[in-house]
Amino acid sequence: MTELKTPSWGKGVGISMIVLGSLGILFSFYRFAFLKIVAFQQEMLNEFDKISADDGPSSPFGNSLFKKAFHVSEFHENFIHVFTTIGFIICILYIIAGAKLLKAKPQNYNFARIILILSVALAIIQYFMMLGVGGYSMLILGLLVYNMFGTACDIALMLILLLSNKAQYGIGVDTSLEGYTKSIDDDII
Repeated sequence: MTELKTPSWGKGVGISMIVLGSLGILFSFYRFAFLKIVAFQQEMLNEFDKISADDGPSSPFGNSLFKKAFHVSEFHENFIHVFTTIGFIICILYIIAGAKLLKAKPQNYNFARIILILSVALAIIQYFMMLGVGGYSMLILGLLVYNMFGTACDIALMLILLLSNKAQYGIGVDTSLEGYTKSIDDDII
């Protein structure tokens, strides 16, 4: 079998996957740090409750919109931890899939397609879980904005992958025709 040449769209998608997977890993580290920030923020809000109890009902920190906007439930904290770990693993696989896509082989194309589908599926599950459970927080909604950007990139890359000519990856090609080449010695019809 001859070596297949990687198409330019395959190189572009592969490099994009490597870059976006690397950014996803950085975002995963941020989300792990986010859990520490949330714990500190919850302590501060509890201290504000003590201040508001001393200052009376006119305090801006009591059961106010401020407290509701920044509250993160225990469910959301656990959810963030679990899905950040899963997302971290998918980001590593995303980088591997991007690197594999730079080499034109059918199994590399299929691996990249599977990882993109997993990434989009994980994002959709996250949206439903985060928005489906009450207690919206500006912090949670902020995380979801980052996820929306990543999901949009995943969908765009998946569309390029699915709609482009896959023949250069050896997909949809009759392999029995591989050995045929036209030479000067062939009869002219």
